[in-house]
Amino acid sequence: MRRLRIALTGTRGVVGNALAAKLCEDEGCRRLILLDLAPPKRALRRAAFYRIDLTDPRASTRIADVIDREEPDVLVHLAFLQNPIRDPSYEHELESVGSMHLLHALVDRPKPPALLLGSSTLVYGAHPDNPNFLTEDAPLRGRKGYPLVEEKVDVERQVAEFRDTKGVPVVVLRTASLLGPGCPSLAARYFQLRAVPTVLGFNPLIQLLHPDDAVEAYLLALRRLGTNGGSGTYNVVGRGVLPLLAAVRLAGRRNLPLPGFAAAAMLDTLFQAGAAIAPGAHLDYLRYLCVADGSRAAEELGFTARYSTRDAVLAFARERPRIAA
Repeated sequence: MRRLRIALTGTRGVVGNALAAKLCEDEGCRRLILLDLAPPKRALRRAAFYRIDLTDPRASTRIADVIDREEPDVLVHLAFLQNPIRDPSYEHELESVGSMHLLHALVDRPKPPALLLGSSTLVYGAHPDNPNFLTEDAPLRGRKGYPLVEEKVDVERQVAEFRDTKGVPVVVLRTASLLGPGCPSLAARYFQLRAVPTVLGFNPLIQLLHPDDAVEAYLLALRRLGTNGGSGTYNVVGRGVLPLLAAVRLAGRRNLPLPGFAAAAMLDTLFQAGAAIAPGAHLDYLRYLCVADGSRAAEELGFTARYSTRDAVLAFARERPRIAA
């Protein structure tokens, strides 16, 4: 693989931060260009930082200046929220509009970098008619009106148009929900609750991904782009699945079953008051199956998770008392 100049957005997130640290020690990375609101907490070797606010209307101009100056081979786009927030307009500005700014900067370049996009298996949506394992060709039926999911579906649409228009290699990684020690993800916040809400009468299979495995998948995708430059979309998932109620028990928590007819409205009210971690729309994922098939990533990227879904829950549970302290 040739040594790459790699630009990275979302450097303050769990995966972005860990990936930046890995790349600075990886001989395959010639230069690392960090695009974010704030610099990393510690200096990184071979790294240059540029302050970029993707919600700024001038973001595309500033990104274009960086691209022209640094000439990256690959841009890794990870500037996405891991948790629902109560301000959907900001989520839209950051993810959909921010990605539009970024792609506009790339479209106007004579030789744009390849793009590696971070997405989520949540974009498939949780539905009663989902197959046991969703492949990458399945339609993206994420819940409309749920910004955490809807914005990511829109970004994937924008990126597909960019790929088809410019003929630039694009790799999309749809990762399962992250769970592991020190990872402030939605799954972690869920399993940290003393009484974990579920929907009465439902016990879907769930699928989780340890953050270390997520970082490894990004490194493999970068190697693919540095070797043959081919496009592709990949589900990146932990090994195996667990029934939701079994995962709650493994995490050392007790289950709080909510009646389905009232749960969504109640959670919406609590979420807006800051007393719930997600709105009622997220209940779909506590009712129905949303499990992805990771065989394409294994075959084409060489990715096999070190941690199973069960391993991720147990690793989180071992760390939980220290986190709570």
